[in-house]
Amino acid sequence: MASKYITVDALIAEASSTIKNFTEQEKQLARQWCFTALRQIGVGKQDIKVSDPLYLTDWSVTKPDDLASVIDLALFDSAGSEIITKYKGFANHQTEGSTARVHQDARSSKLALQVSEDDTYFNVEEFADDSPTEAYIVVKYYGYPVDANGFPKIPETHTVAIMMYIRWMWSMRERTNLGEQQIARDQWLRERASAYGKMKTPSQLEGKEIARGINSMIQKTVVRGREY
Repeated sequence: MASKYITVDALIAEASSTIKNFTEQEKQLARQWCFTALRQIGVGKQDIKVSDPLYLTDWSVTKPDDLASVIDLALFDSAGSEIITKYKGFANHQTEGSTARVHQDARSSKLALQVSEDDTYFNVEEFADDSPTEAYIVVKYYGYPVDANGFPKIPETHTVAIMMYIRWMWSMRERTNLGEQQIARDQWLRERASAYGKMKTPSQLEGKEIARGINSMIQKTVVRGREY
């Protein structure tokens, strides 16, 4: 399980040291390649976060910058009472020329408010509240650890995999022969699987806790009275 991180720039420097004639322009491209590879590998349970209250503006709120995917979400009115919600999934409700995202009242039940999300916002169906700007959302989510500049930090267990992704992207950019591109792709896929496995592997302490809940992994013979 990943517990140590390196910066994007450190990973790019290491990757560029293994690729001959890696240009400054390609180093800039490699930053985006890092982000893409990191998303494809995924995030682990050690990266679960709970946000501070995210206050609504025009019935929408900006997602946390480091959000990868949502685990759970709760909506509270201005008095701090939780409102029952019905999550409606991913949808883009942007109004042209405005940042407003307002749901239509299409509830199947008046006891639940619809909540959806788009690339940037969580969107809440309009509801009656004396101080709507003091209503807020709290979200539990998988998040990417970020550095002081807001860039995702790279788990050390992901280093080789992301380096292989950079090499694959570079080989396609340079239009190397198809054999080299295929080798680079295969190396990336193998290392991605390895990084994912390391990320999901329980720590020694977690393993002990898991073992405590198991009496025995050996099936014992059921002792019965002898029958004639």
